[in-house]
Amino acid sequence: MKRSARLDSGKKGPGVDANTQRVVSAFVLGGVGLQTTNAVLLALNMEPLCESTWSSHTARVAEAASGSMRETLATHLRAEITATLLYEGEDAIGPDGKVYVRVVTDGSWQKRYGRNSLWGYAVMYGFYTGKVVFVSHRCGRCAKCQSALTRGVPVEEHECTNNWSGGAAGNMEKDILLEGVNFLFDAGAIVRSLVCDGDTKGIELIKKEGPKEVAEVIEAMLDLNHISKNLGKKLRELKVISKVQAQALQKAFSSAVYWAREKCPKEQMVGGESWEEGPAKMQRMIRAVLGHYFNLDNHSECEDTCAAKCGDKKHTPGNLKKYIPCGKETATDVFDAVKSIFDQYSSLTLCSKLLFKCSTNTCESGNSVLWTFHLPKLAFKPTMGKTHMHIAQLHKAFSRGAAGLLVSEGIGGLWRSGRNLEETRRIDKHKQR
Repeated sequence: MKRSARLDSGKKGPGVDANTQRVVSAFVLGGVGLQTTNAVLLALNMEPLCESTWSSHTARVAEAASGSMRETLATHLRAEITATLLYEGEDAIGPDGKVYVRVVTDGSWQKRYGRNSLWGYAVMYGFYTGKVVFVSHRCGRCAKCQSALTRGVPVEEHECTNNWSGGAAGNMEKDILLEGVNFLFDAGAIVRSLVCDGDTKGIELIKKEGPKEVAEVIEAMLDLNHISKNLGKKLRELKVISKVQAQALQKAFSSAVYWAREKCPKEQMVGGESWEEGPAKMQRMIRAVLGHYFNLDNHSECEDTCAAKCGDKKHTPGNLKKYIPCGKETATDVFDAVKSIFDQYSSLTLCSKLLFKCSTNTCESGNSVLWTFHLPKLAFKPTMGKTHMHIAQLHKAFSRGAAGLLVSEGIGGLWRSGRNLEETRRIDKHKQR
């Protein structure tokens, strides 16, 4: 490509051409590989890049992204530990001064033309801060090793991308979770709760092979989305109410939790008496749902804004198909059956957990950033998968433009004009809004 100023690589030998590095970095940050990059360059009537040039420049992007990710994880973990101590006090301090933490976790795999591809990753986010505290990947393929095996020649020394030999891709998540628990333990945190989608394989492996301090206390914890699904499943199993009614009750359960969270935000509860009142208030609001869906006269558990409680005698449900009449002979039995399920899913212990706005959707949003913007599911990129994973997490944490700036600073010397910097911040601010 057209030569420009040299970058100080800090190593012996010729400097790195800034123009080439800038172009390669831009395409990598955009989730584009060598073939697409060359197609764009040729369409612009510019010289394409050879594979060795691409590899040497992407290696610098990978190193910069990895360095930024390490710093980000350390900063976020400190913030999560601080938040945990703020909310839980001395109860969060474990053996040797390590802090008990909760993390939200989920795994994701790359799909390729409808088939499972041997590349997957898992991520952990802090329970209170929602910030990434650990991320790692597994890859079951190395193109160079495979090529040498096919040709029957010795494998040359190289950086192998195959770091997985544990069988099916479905086992990757639990292996990464074990790595994450060990990583956080070494950093001074003991994972006490894993907020997950109900998969217990990771918990079982951690209890078997993880640090003793973690294995003794760790437990799985469902988020609101999965708790709501389980409640809906039990309601549909009753067979005495319709699917429409079960779905409406499930939705009302989630709405009651959301409404209770707004009434008892955790920022106001910390250090105050309302912290103890929060779970009880949520419990009342959840159980008050039945008074409306069974159209009962007793609305004592409802909020003051309840129309029936305010004296509106004409108060009737909006969609009668979703509501359960009490005039039938079996109405009492139906009410008792539904109430039993709602009581089970509105215990004070469970409500104290539901008060916090933690969700595996946090993980899904990170997965979406990776697969949509940085590592398309139809492209298998074992050599750059780790780099795109790091860039995606920086993108989610700080915005896409800020992730690019961090990587550029990590490479060193990639100059941007003041106008471009302002435009990057403006675009980021607009997207966040």
